[in-house]
Amino acid sequence: MKKSLIIIYPAPSRRVLNPAPKIDARINHAGRCWIYIAILLVIPSEIVLALGTDYRFTGKPFDADTDLYYYGQRYYDPNVGRFTQSDPALNILSDPERLKNTTGKELDQLLGNPQRLNPYSYTLNNPINYVDPTGESEIKAWLQNPYFTLSQVGFWKRVVSNYLKPQGMAISAYFLQRSLGLRMGNNLDLNIKQGNDQYNVIGAIQKSKEYNAFIQKRIDQANADGLTGFYFEGGLGTKNTHEYVIFESDSDLKYSLHQSNVYITGTKMKDGQWSLSVQFKDSYDYKEFITSMNKYKDDFKATFGNNIAYLSEDQGAISNYNINIEFNQTWGD
Repeated sequence: MKKSLIIIYPAPSRRVLNPAPKIDARINHAGRCWIYIAILLVIPSEIVLALGTDYRFTGKPFDADTDLYYYGQRYYDPNVGRFTQSDPALNILSDPERLKNTTGKELDQLLGNPQRLNPYSYTLNNPINYVDPTGESEIKAWLQNPYFTLSQVGFWKRVVSNYLKPQGMAISAYFLQRSLGLRMGNNLDLNIKQGNDQYNVIGAIQKSKEYNAFIQKRIDQANADGLTGFYFEGGLGTKNTHEYVIFESDSDLKYSLHQSNVYITGTKMKDGQWSLSVQFKDSYDYKEFITSMNKYKDDFKATFGNNIAYLSEDQGAISNYNINIEFNQTWGD
């Protein structure tokens, strides 16, 4: 008797994106499963259509009119086991930073497997071991298991209660706890202002060595130029791309704010002091943290923790969100 290799894929359980109903291979738990043979053809399509949901192979939406699956950046044709559009990552090979943020890989890593240069292949032609959640890059299939996601959420909750809080890292604990509970439909941004700062994030920033050095540099330059007012912006996407704040001396801020853009408006007062309006913009995103890892290369704890969190973010256990911090301050003797 000829044997066939089958693959049973659970739907992903992303926490920020609205997840499809869980697909579980254990029929008595979820009541349904979908089975695909190794060349990714559904068996049979009429039966799957009868299940009453559009989320099928690897939990992606199926368009019955075109017989294609939607993977975010492009469509996948299960009849030929190929994407119908070319890989968008191949269009940004000349931009290493964007390539890293999009695929999670350096250029030499990307070019290490010739199949990554095939613009239409699905998961390096290896759908048993890999999935492609966004249509941009493959990841290990086990990372898409919803039970792994739940175990990761539990792990990070224990990190909050058993490590961060006992160490006095209230800001880190709050930011991480928040990332574990985000749901679609809520305001995902975190906005912190004076009078609305439960964990004293602003106070910690103002006391930090990195912030004080950063502000003093701007003030010294304005005084040297004879200015009575200035506006400065620094960080990714600004005209001062490499002028941003990375916290190193304060462990709590170090694990909370990874690479912050800073926007400063300064006005010199009659007594010689400066009135400052300051805004920090950051993302709670461990993929972003990768770009600043050289700053923490000697910190084993930061490196190890980020690597684990990076996997958890890919799985959906940790959700990324924008952080906006605004405050006013008087600067001077």
